[in-house]
Amino acid sequence: MNNKLRLGVGREIITPRLGTFLSGYSTSGRDATSVNDDLTATVFCFEQGSLRAALVSLTLTLLDKEIADELRSRIEGVCGIPREYIIVHSTHTHSAPLTFTTKGWGTPNAEYVDNILIPRTVMAARTATENLGEVSLSVSSANSFAGVNRRELGENSEIILGQWDAGPFDPAMTVLSFADGEGKCVANLIHYGCHGTAAGNNLEISRDWPGVMTDSLERVSGGTTAFINGTEGDVGPRLSNGKTTGKGDIRYAFEQGKIAAEDAVAIYGRAIYKDAELRCVEREIKIPVERRISLEEAKERLSGVNDPNPQHAERIRMFYEEIIRSYEEGYRERDFVSYRQTAIKIGDAAFVSSPFETFSEIGLRIKCHSDIPHVLCVSMANGCESYLPTKKEIYRGGYETKCFKTEHVQPLIDDADSAFVEETLKTLDQLKL
Repeated sequence: MNNKLRLGVGREIITPRLGTFLSGYSTSGRDATSVNDDLTATVFCFEQGSLRAALVSLTLTLLDKEIADELRSRIEGVCGIPREYIIVHSTHTHSAPLTFTTKGWGTPNAEYVDNILIPRTVMAARTATENLGEVSLSVSSANSFAGVNRRELGENSEIILGQWDAGPFDPAMTVLSFADGEGKCVANLIHYGCHGTAAGNNLEISRDWPGVMTDSLERVSGGTTAFINGTEGDVGPRLSNGKTTGKGDIRYAFEQGKIAAEDAVAIYGRAIYKDAELRCVEREIKIPVERRISLEEAKERLSGVNDPNPQHAERIRMFYEEIIRSYEEGYRERDFVSYRQTAIKIGDAAFVSSPFETFSEIGLRIKCHSDIPHVLCVSMANGCESYLPTKKEIYRGGYETKCFKTEHVQPLIDDADSAFVEETLKTLDQLKL
């Protein structure tokens, strides 16, 4: 019986119309005036024997769980890939339509989601499953310093968004390359953890710096190439302006993309292909949550919100208003929240999903305690749940931790990072059974 790994790849353009509001920074005043580069939905369908799985790379900012679930269900129905073995991932460009719901940011662009995103992504999945062919795999990794920890410690010990070389950062860039029976590259996946914020608060539709990187490797290798973002919660592009966010200038995306592209192409150049085994698992993970603050405390804090950033202040007000409503509507306290976690292992590399913008140290800890050679954490996968910081960074404060503490009526506990590491290691262990 032939049990070779088979791969099919499909891609569709998911660029919105001009005038579409671009997410990532503000809640208004950022309507697209041009297309710098097309947004894409790229689907990798894997098959070995009766087992099928898929990785979906969407060049979007974030994706609501409800939309991700709809895509997984539609792909299962059309392509026969079990939804539990599908990872739908947003690369985290900040120059794409609003496809997520977060306090103070608005709600998804329903017209775009219903008429462009969902049908074209399903079309890409259909193409992938209709073009399956036998492949061998190469997994190569090396350090890239295109990214840097962005939680800079200011002169007064405040956390600002900048460049902080003393902070945790995973420099590993991993390239999975797939070749056909004649040794010709047919596809690549680039995994690296870094925000898509090089262009900054620009008005062009763009995949940001990862688009430049993937286009470059496609030209060199001849294979369809997609980006999978890793533990990027506290990591941004190491820009020449000394920051990790551009000044609304698309040229920073080209500059940063060129740097990342040189690394990706060099790593691809080390490719040695061999047969690979496909394994998949999906399991429920549980993260403990805090108790709600009292109704009286919520009302008191609501009246005293005083954040210098208007958008952050609005988010905090909405958080306290949600708590007040929860008491009025008979909300029942719970001890934990649960998520469905998917892991797909291809040869020596294992992709494992996280709905969070996961901090880099968390990914490093998972790698350290797993004996799988290449553990590739996939942030913003199968939904979006704000940031997942480490306990020590919560006490330092800053933008990301403020989001973490105001995402739900019952926030995750401060030690949620340890719970997530423990649960993820259990998921990865099941790949060996």
